[in-house]
Amino acid sequence: ANPPGKHVEWVNAALEASRCKPRVELVRMPVARMRMELGAGTVDLLVAGSDNAEIRSIAAMPLRGGKPDPSMRVQRVEYALYVLRGQTDVHWDGQTLTGPPNFKVGVSPLVAASSFAREQGWKTEVGQTPAGALKMLMGGRMPVVLTSYTAYMSLPEPERAQIQKLEPPALISDYFPVANKTFHATYTDFVEKFWRDLVKAAHSD
Repeated sequence: ANPPGKHVEWVNAALEASRCKPRVELVRMPVARMRMELGAGTVDLLVAGSDNAEIRSIAAMPLRGGKPDPSMRVQRVEYALYVLRGQTDVHWDGQTLTGPPNFKVGVSPLVAASSFAREQGWKTEVGQTPAGALKMLMGGRMPVVLTSYTAYMSLPEPERAQIQKLEPPALISDYFPVANKTFHATYTDFVEKFWRDLVKAAHSD
């Protein structure tokens, strides 16, 4: 991509700091496929993953006292509910979401968002990508979507102008570097130095 995106920039900075100069292939893929390939070991490293049972079952992340090490957070992501500008029949007060009869919520495929929506008991349809959830909104398929502010900002300005964020944000989720468990166990020193260098790059941005 041009520009490549922050995650790619952080990975490149971390690799530059590596003493062993590994050969690395950077790949972009849908979230569900990424989780599947991380678990299968066909993807070794993930720039940023939220702490949840699914990730813990297939991957390693930097921990302190059994919980993600807060000093190793790569980024903090805000998830909010979005509607088309001028929409009047969807309301959110930070606790309760109301809308038209039998409405569904379009949801980002990221685990933090989909888990939150499930906990709320909302009827949902999951988008293929975080920005794809917003496409469902603009296409009239959903009256409201839950996705990240990053996904919203990735849209062209004319499309963002059609969309309104409902306050307050639905949730704030922290993300940490992740590695396939076997890869981490085999190359522990490399992975943990890569994690530190990745976090340093992210925090210096």
